[in-house]
Amino acid sequence: MSAHVLTRTSRIEGASAEAGPRHAGSLQTSTLFKLFIPVAVFAIAARIYVANVVLPDGLCDDCYTTLRYAANLSEGKGFVFNAGESVWGTTTPLFTLLLWPVAWLFGAKALEIATVASGIAASAVFWSLLLVILEKQRVPRLVSLPALLLVMFSPGFFSNSLSGMETPLVLALMAASFYCYMEDRPIGLGILFGLLLLARIDTLVWIGIVGLAYIIRHYRAERRNILVALSTFFLVALPWHVFALVKFHSLIPQTVTAKAITNNVLHESYGEYIVELCRVYLPGGGMVDTPPRAIAVFTLLAIGGIAIWRQCPLLRPLPVFLLALVACLVFFKVQRFPWYFPPSQWVAYLLGLAGVYLIWNQGLARGQGYAVQAIPFAILSALFAIHCVRGDHYFYQDRAKHNTWIDLANYVTEHTAPDDRIFLEHIGLIGLRSKRPILDNIGLVSPEIVEIRKRCPERWFQESLQKYRPEVAILYGWDLPDYEAEPWSKEDRDWFLSTYTLVNTIEIKANLVTYVYVDNDRLTGSRRAGSH
Repeated sequence: MSAHVLTRTSRIEGASAEAGPRHAGSLQTSTLFKLFIPVAVFAIAARIYVANVVLPDGLCDDCYTTLRYAANLSEGKGFVFNAGESVWGTTTPLFTLLLWPVAWLFGAKALEIATVASGIAASAVFWSLLLVILEKQRVPRLVSLPALLLVMFSPGFFSNSLSGMETPLVLALMAASFYCYMEDRPIGLGILFGLLLLARIDTLVWIGIVGLAYIIRHYRAERRNILVALSTFFLVALPWHVFALVKFHSLIPQTVTAKAITNNVLHESYGEYIVELCRVYLPGGGMVDTPPRAIAVFTLLAIGGIAIWRQCPLLRPLPVFLLALVACLVFFKVQRFPWYFPPSQWVAYLLGLAGVYLIWNQGLARGQGYAVQAIPFAILSALFAIHCVRGDHYFYQDRAKHNTWIDLANYVTEHTAPDDRIFLEHIGLIGLRSKRPILDNIGLVSPEIVEIRKRCPERWFQESLQKYRPEVAILYGWDLPDYEAEPWSKEDRDWFLSTYTLVNTIEIKANLVTYVYVDNDRLTGSRRAGSH
C-alpha cells in the first residue's frame, strides 16, 4: 500500500501535499469553509421547511415517552412516566433534563417545538465539528466532502434531525468529544463523555474506544491528563447513576431490558441479519441483497479503515469503533431502529469513501489527471444526490399526511376517565396527549409486564390482561382472541369476551387497525352514572 494513501495532492488541496499542517485558524478563511456556510444554511432551511408538516404530532413515538417524562417533571410529579411509579423508561436522561425547563417555562405544548429545534441546532453543530475534524486531519476532500454532504442530507440523518429523538444531540457530543480527544483537552473530554453516557447508554462503545485510545496516547508521558479526564467523567456521570440506583434500583434503563425480551429479529440467521442490516444501513443498501454482496461491502469498509489507520493516526479510533459497534449489533441481533444508526453511519460513509479513494486514486488511476481520479466520486455524488432527494421527499410526503395515531389519542382522552389505566403498545403520543396511566404491553415503562413475558412466554398477553385487568385495552388485529395465526385458548377467549366490550375501531393505516375495548364493569358504571 502506498505511503500516500490519504494525503492531498496539489490539485485537491490547492497547495503542495508536503507543505505541513495548516496553521491554526486557516479553516475559517478557506474556500471550503466559505462554501460550507451556504450549504449548511440550506440544510437548516430545508429542515425548518419540513418541520412545518412534522409539527405537531409527527415525531417518532419513542420521543413522546421522553417528552412525557419532561412534562411530569415540570408538573412536580418527579422523573416518572406514570405518576407514583418509579421506572426509568427513557434511555436519555440528559435530553429529558434539558427539556424539563422548557415545559416548566412554556408548558408541555412547547416540548415538540423545542425538541425539533434542538435537533436541528445539534445537527448543525455536528456538521461544523466534523468539517473541522476532517480538515485538521487532512482527509482528502474527495473523501470528506461526499461524507459531509451525506450526513447533511441523507434520509437517515435528515429524518432523525426532525424525529424529536436525542440522536442529533448524541452526534454533536460525539464530534465534540472527538475534537477534545484530538486537541488533548482532558477536562472537555471527560465532561463530554459523561454527557454522552447520560444522553444514551449505547454510547458506552464510543466512550470505551475513544477513551482507551486517549489512555494509550498519554499513558507513558502525561498520565495526569488521563486522571483529569477520568475524574471529570465520573463527576458528570456519577450523580445521575447514584440517583438512578436509589430511585429505580437499577443502573440500566428499563427500555433496554424490555427491548431485549421483545426482540423480534432473533429468529433471523446471522447471514439474514447482516444482509438486512446493510439494506437499511447504507445508501443504496437495497442492492446488497445477498451475503456475498454484504461481504464485499464490509471488505470495502475494511480497506477504508486500513487507509485511515495508516495515514491519519488520530482518526484510528473511528474504524475500531465501527467494527466494535457493528459487531455488537450483529452478535446481539439488535432491532434495526433507524435512530440507532447515525452515530456510526457517518464513520461507515467516511471509511467507504476512503476505500474507494485507495482502490481508485492510489491504485487503478494512480498518476492520472484529476478529472480521471474524480470519476468515481462524481458518480457516487450523483447517486447520493438522487438518494437524498428521493428519501427526503418521501419523508416530507409521509409526514404531510394526517397522523391517525392522534385520532386514537384524542378518542382515549375524550372517552376515558383520568385514572383509567390504558393497556397498549404505542405508548408515546397517546400517553403524552391523554395523560392517562399506561400499562405498556412491551414493558418499556411497565416492568411487571416484562416479568410476565419471562414467566409465560406463550400466553403473556392474556396473563397480563387477567392479572391487571386494565379499564381500557387497545389491541392490534394480531392481538385479538380469534386471530388465525395465534388463536387464544377457549378459556382465555371466553374470559376476555365476557370481561371487555369493543367500543371503537380506528384504522391507523391499511394493514394496521386498533381495537378499543373497555372493561364491562367500567362501562356499566359509566352508564349508571349517566342515568343519574
